[in-house]
Amino acid sequence: MIKKAIFPRCYLQGKHVLRNFGEIRELEGKRVFILATNAAVTKIIGPNMSFWKQICTVEYEKFGGKCTWDEIDRIFNIAKEGGFDFVIGMGGGKAIDTARVVAKRLGVKFIAAPTIAATDAPTASACVIYNNEGAIVDYLTTNNPDYVLVDTQVIAEAPVRFLVSGMGDALATWFEAETCDRSYFKNISGGFNLKAIMSIANICYQTLLEYGVTAKISCEKKVVSAALDHIVEANTLLSGLGFESGGLSTAHGIHDCLCNLEGTHDYYHGEKVAFGTLSGLFLEGRPQSVVEEVYGFCRSVGLPTTLAQIGLGNVTDEELDAAIHPVFENKESYLHNVRFDLTAELIIDAIRMADAFGSLEM
Repeated sequence: MIKKAIFPRCYLQGKHVLRNFGEIRELEGKRVFILATNAAVTKIIGPNMSFWKQICTVEYEKFGGKCTWDEIDRIFNIAKEGGFDFVIGMGGGKAIDTARVVAKRLGVKFIAAPTIAATDAPTASACVIYNNEGAIVDYLTTNNPDYVLVDTQVIAEAPVRFLVSGMGDALATWFEAETCDRSYFKNISGGFNLKAIMSIANICYQTLLEYGVTAKISCEKKVVSAALDHIVEANTLLSGLGFESGGLSTAHGIHDCLCNLEGTHDYYHGEKVAFGTLSGLFLEGRPQSVVEEVYGFCRSVGLPTTLAQIGLGNVTDEELDAAIHPVFENKESYLHNVRFDLTAELIIDAIRMADAFGSLEM
């Protein structure tokens, strides 16, 4: 049995870390291409360009908003003429994933600079590609970033819903890693789980429980508190290491099914993963005490606990079945990382149980 874990080369987190690019000496005198969201162009590139020009040459392009093959091709065609040494993805997970694939195609070093803590994409090598309707069409693996620059002041000033969504994504980390570990499923990096990664996944969960509510308040007030700092680390680094080197299972598998339903397209990745986690608790028969703990956490920070809260209040079993089958029939899907005979009917039952429990008055 070969155990394996993969990591970004360097992770930097703190207030105003983007102002001087984290004092990365390797950037000195280099040509840097930034793919940035509209908000990042306004709030980060504009105010900081004069600082960056003292370090390196910087050019940027605005992100189109969706991580699709068309957008990847568009950005690649722009960047390939520039002779760049680094590509930086600046924004949310979709912008970072797009930039990551472009950097891989160009054969240059990659820096992830998240402006929100909504997913664990910044540390990862795994990418998710969508179509224009928001459904997942491809997964692929590139490289882990050479650097991850997490500016906690930028994240504190972002809408709080992003931070909460990141907690929803991170919530799945421990449960999925534990499922994969005890069932001897290989993780995304292609090996079995190290104890170090299992410890990271568990710390991720405990950090959410301990600091989630306070971090949400901190973000609402746009203050970088110790709690916010801890949750940003949990959402970004601990969850990123935990999912990629610990494994994925029913939470993300059910998320992929939910993405096939149009009603969910206005909801964030972490919100749907959170509901997938709740469904997974019933699918895998987790103890009542764990169920109550996880639901209590979700309610405390505002994560969805019912189908209505992810746009599916009137969804039928037939619609759920149609959404589940494309994922279920893919034998490589994370849905199948369980040690029992899974059926689409069992998944629907678990989703209905998660919704029913979430609808109870507590």
